[in-house]
Amino acid sequence: MSKLMQIWLAFTAFFALSSAALAEEKVLIIGIDYTTAEDERMLLSNPVRDAREISRAFSRAGVDDVILLLEPDQSHLRMALSQFSDNLSEEDVAIIYYAGHAVQYEGENYIVAGDGKTLINLINLIDTVNQRSKATVVILDACRNSPYGGIATGRSVTLENGNARRSVAEDAIATTGGLAQIGDLRGLSTVVFFSTEPGNVATDGEAGEGSPFAKVFAREVRRRQSLDDLLRRTAIRVNEETGGQQSPWRQGDIPFDVFVAGMKVMAIP
Repeated sequence: MSKLMQIWLAFTAFFALSSAALAEEKVLIIGIDYTTAEDERMLLSNPVRDAREISRAFSRAGVDDVILLLEPDQSHLRMALSQFSDNLSEEDVAIIYYAGHAVQYEGENYIVAGDGKTLINLINLIDTVNQRSKATVVILDACRNSPYGGIATGRSVTLENGNARRSVAEDAIATTGGLAQIGDLRGLSTVVFFSTEPGNVATDGEAGEGSPFAKVFAREVRRRQSLDDLLRRTAIRVNEETGGQQSPWRQGDIPFDVFVAGMKVMAIP
């Protein structure tokens, strides 16, 4: 191979890697304490605090496009997700950080809006964002105990699966701890990072101190490291700081490096 050809191949490889790294991150951070929910069982101590801390961490990491959404009811949550998706381009990496309740029902995962009565299907949310972005990263600090079930209250909740909605008796929602593995997550365009492994429950932390997961993630997101290293280091640190009781778990992958803090142009091969 000639010297000129070697230089050309090296240049094209560098350009391809740099183009991947130049993808812009757009971040939506959601924190819900359920202070407006009618049912006191919904109340959580730290998600709003955690969301603010994560928002500051992303901003300090140099991410310009960070949206912070606190205590949204079902209409505001739907609107924010729709607007976030509409503002994405095919070169953007969409990052959604969610702190609040999430539950599984019939093998599907749902996040819970601020009213405590509307459950939004996670895979539908991911699919909507994925249609507009280059890649999607969802961070779920949401594997807390389910506030539903066990008591026949006669109340119902609304399950939203895209445009389809149906009512389900509140006590029918699974009370088993944690979330389910996502069965419909295919291809190389999405990463979902759970605050603990499937079927396990993550701690909300002491009131006013933040969740262990959020505290570690906020520290790690400011480091000059790849997304892969960010998630790996977060998992290790959370496991250590919870005495092995909580092991963050990742599902999915994307085919290029993402650097949240710095190193936007010079990708690591």
